[in-house]
Amino acid sequence: MISIREETSHDLCAIREVTLAAFAASEFGHNGEADLIDALRTSDSDHLSLVAHSDHDVVGHILFTSVTVRTPQQQYLGMGLAPMSVSPQHQRNGVGSLLVTEGLDRLFGDGCQFVVVLGHPAYYPRFGFQSASRFGILHGFSEVPQDLFFICNNPRFTMTHIIGGRAYYHPVFGPQHTST
Repeated sequence: MISIREETSHDLCAIREVTLAAFAASEFGHNGEADLIDALRTSDSDHLSLVAHSDHDVVGHILFTSVTVRTPQQQYLGMGLAPMSVSPQHQRNGVGSLLVTEGLDRLFGDGCQFVVVLGHPAYYPRFGFQSASRFGILHGFSEVPQDLFFICNNPRFTMTHIIGGRAYYHPVFGPQHTST
């Protein structure tokens, strides 16, 4: 049985191992996800880090960190889902879905207005994510196509106020919006 809970300091090595194994053969990501998690954990105090565990073993991990969407009028705070990893032997068994669902439930329950993700277009829409370009919202990573950028809004909030915005992830993710 898989259970989801917040990470503890005892989970850090296991999270790193799961992340390294999950991304070892991946065509997605930059293969530095484990280091990215460590850097985000220490530099972004406003994060949610969840683990999936089975029989006391960590088999999955998901991290949500702060994201700002800036429009000409204002900026709006939300969260970004990245990265998520599931150990290879537990992939395609619903562990990732449990992590995403639990994370969104917790964030939206705490009043988070939206969550963004750069990810697979066949995967994230099942959780309510929509193409961010539908709302004119752009990410700022020059090497990543805009059609891989999705947003999920808290059902208690409307998306109309952040139309036409630019999303900024935590600076640890690297340069963003360096060109127009």
